[in-house]
Amino acid sequence: AEALATTVSATVYPSSETLLFSDVDAVIVAVPTPQHHAIALAPLNAGKNVFCEKPLTLSLADCDSLIQASHAARQGLRCAGRAAAC
Repeated sequence: AEALATTVSATVYPSSETLLFSDVDAVIVAVPTPQHHAIALAPLNAGKNVFCEKPLTLSLADCDSLIQASHAARQGLRCAGRAAAC
């Protein structure tokens, strides 16, 4: 991870908690689809913008949950180039 981060001028964080409490503006969610909801919800709740691979989630209820979290946090939620919530 460190070698790639150096190549693209990125930062490696030792844990997701460290990332959530950092000064980053946005988080990219690129994990298997069943994990999208849980992984995307944490940064939204921490006040970060989220860009997620599609599909956003596997259920309408989980999609609604992420949209509500983005509205509550006043943060953007984007899914593979389409606006999921503003």
